[in-house]
Order: sequence, then C-alpha cells, then structure tokens
Amino acid sequence: MEGTPATAGSKRAFPFQRRNGTLGVNVTHDNKRSQPWMAAVASACRAKYSGELLDCPLVISVTFDFAHLKGHFGSGRNAGILKASAPYSKSTKPDLSKLVRCVEDALTGVLWRDDAQVVVIHAGKRYATSDSCTIHVRPFKLES
Repeated sequence: MEGTPATAGSKRAFPFQRRNGTLGVNVTHDNKRSQPWMAAVASACRAKYSGELLDCPLVISVTFDFAHLKGHFGSGRNAGILKASAPYSKSTKPDLSKLVRCVEDALTGVLWRDDAQVVVIHAGKRYATSDSCTIHVRPFKLES
C-alpha cells in the first residue's frame, strides 16, 4: 500500500465515566500521524480480505519503504540518477519496532482478533522510489 508509514509511538490513557456509571479508558497514540496511517492500513486490508477474523497463531512479514533522500541522487545532469553510495537500508528514525506495532494495532479487529496472535515477525525498512508498506500474513505452522 502507498503512503508514508507512521509509528504508534507511546500511548496515553484517559479515564472517563460512561453514562451507566462505569469507568472506561480512552487510549490515544502520541503520534498524530498514526491514526490516519492506521486507518489507511485497515482500509487496504479490508479491500484485500473480507473473511472472518483470524483466530490462530500468525506470522507477519512487513517491509517499510521510504523514498530516497535528495542527497542520495546526483546533481546537474545526474539529478535523477541514484548515487552508487546511496544506502539501501534505512538505519535512522522511525524505529522499526514502533512501525510494526502501529501495523499490528491497525489490523487488530480487522484481520485478527488480537495482536498477541502474532508469534513470528519478519520486518525491515529500506529506501525505495516512494513511501509504502507491504504486509504479508500467514498462519503459523511448525515445520517438520
């Protein structure tokens, strides 16, 4: 799916009282960009999968692509050509674990019942031609 991946960041909890008198808690993410990103991930998932919520151990593979920086390209007549020294892997922020957590939160209640079902994660972040995210999910099976 196209779009700039966002992190879940830290979470904040705000207690409130329901109309019936019981207490509840609203949980929000620190990162203001996380909600639109999570909505986009959930929407893309709904477009590809319309089955029942998965209720088994899961393996997820997630690749986060970030557009190359201007400094990764040549100048002048080589302005559109990627330098040989341009990095492939993105070793700067955002944190990979927070990116994955945001995807897990976005797919909870959309693809699976609980993100605790994810038992194996393969994840990476790299530079590419544009910002995007690729997600693959499959049931976990022991290989004999």
